[in-house]
Order: sequence, then C-alpha cells, then structure tokens
Amino acid sequence: VFISYQWNQKSIAKNLQESFELKGYLVIRDENTLSNNSRIKDFMKIINHPKLDYVLVIISSSYLKSKNCMYEVNQIMKRFKWEETLLPYVVSQDVNANAKIYGGIK
Repeated sequence: VFISYQWNQKSIAKNLQESFELKGYLVIRDENTLSNNSRIKDFMKIINHPKLDYVLVIISSSYLKSKNCMYEVNQIMKRFKWEETLLPYVVSQDVNANAKIYGGIK
C-alpha cells in the first residue's frame, strides 16, 4: 500500500500505516522512504515496486492545493489501474466541488 498524503495529515497517515502493517501489508510512505535531499520525482519511482497493489490517498483541502501531492496523483494515475486500486480517504469537510485545486502540473 502506497500512502499519499499532505504533511498536515502525518498522524493520520502513520495510524493508517500501522493498521495496514498489523494486517501484514507492505506500506510505503514518503516519511519512511524519502531522505531530506531526495526529490519527489526520484521517490515516485518506488510506485513500480512489484508488491505494491493499492494506493491510499488521504484527501484534504491542503492535499488538493499541494504541488507535490498533485504530482504524486499524476504519477499514480499513470502507473496504476486507479479505478481498481485507489483508496480515497477524505479527512476534511472543506473538500468539495468548490475546492481550489493546484493547477500547475506540466
């Protein structure tokens, strides 16, 4: 399980990671894998891990506004059959049709 989240939701991501690991799942999360001098583009290569079957996206207003999070979603959608493997987890009530989503992916 790859967990994609905005750092404001670190505690939620950590709790979900622990729950998945207790069930025997391999969990990949940037905080456990990404070093301080790593780049997001290099980190996202990990989504090709052969045991990675699901992506849990912790969606919040801050997630939708984050350039790095939108990059992750873009890469996830290229790699996965996201209709079958994406697990959305909405944590913020302000995520709705009027949310201002980051618009600069190139």
